[in-house]
Amino acid sequence: MGERFFVAVTVAATLVTVAVSIVVIADPAFALPAGSAVSPAQVAGAAALPAGARQTRADRLHATGVSIG
Repeated sequence: MGERFFVAVTVAATLVTVAVSIVVIADPAFALPAGSAVSPAQVAGAAALPAGARQTRADRLHATGVSIG
């Protein structure tokens, strides 16, 4: 019984983690506000964009060296 309980708790915790991650990624309320904690790498990344292009959250994360998959 102990092993089954451990597996059930682990699976449940994993599902909760995935669900919360999806909500955080999809909800714009969790996005960084414009101009907050801007690093030199982010400024350089934004300068490399074509005129009129918007820098996405993925671009900002990539500029700081964070891999999102």
